[in-house]
Amino acid sequence: MKRRVCKKLLITSVIITMILCSGCGLRKEKKPIVAKKEERIFNRYDFKDIWSTLTIDGKNIGFPFDVKDVPDTLSINIGLNVEELKDEIEDIGALWCDLRKEDEFTNITIKIEPEDDTYDVSKGRVVGVTAYDKDMTHVNTEMCQISISGIELGTLMSEVKEILNEPSEALEGEEQTSYYYYDNGNSSMVFTSYNGKTVSEIEVYYYD
Repeated sequence: MKRRVCKKLLITSVIITMILCSGCGLRKEKKPIVAKKEERIFNRYDFKDIWSTLTIDGKNIGFPFDVKDVPDTLSINIGLNVEELKDEIEDIGALWCDLRKEDEFTNITIKIEPEDDTYDVSKGRVVGVTAYDKDMTHVNTEMCQISISGIELGTLMSEVKEILNEPSEALEGEEQTSYYYYDNGNSSMVFTSYNGKTVSEIEVYYYD
């Protein structure tokens, strides 16, 4: 009798163990659930008409523009020797230069892409422009005005939204507010205020 009971207990234990092991196997084969990363969706705009309004130091030149179209009132300061220039172009494919007015640095810098397979920036294309207000520049800086779609340094940030609609992205903090506008490609415009009220910095970037 005892043998039968022991035998039954042994068989029952084996069955339970098989079931448990089988369950473990099934759990191991289940694939982990991977949460999909949400893609950020931005408002995007057609910059074609907006680019045509870019004006620097009183000259409407559009954007992007050829180096030869830089206003006659300004000159380009490369500030690098030949080897440094080559290294910079090979590194980022372009060169950032200061604009001067009457031998004084201005509040505007430009990004130049040289002609294909050359280092000749004098025949290049300007694909980036940045401009700062007088509070962000050094003492000897000559101020030049820049305007795009009627927005200038000193324009109220609220007017930026009225002119261009809601930004694609807005970063608002205690010391800085920036409105980013993106086109249907990778080009962008950025308007930043460091006083909480008016435009202190304008940046425009063009990418093919």
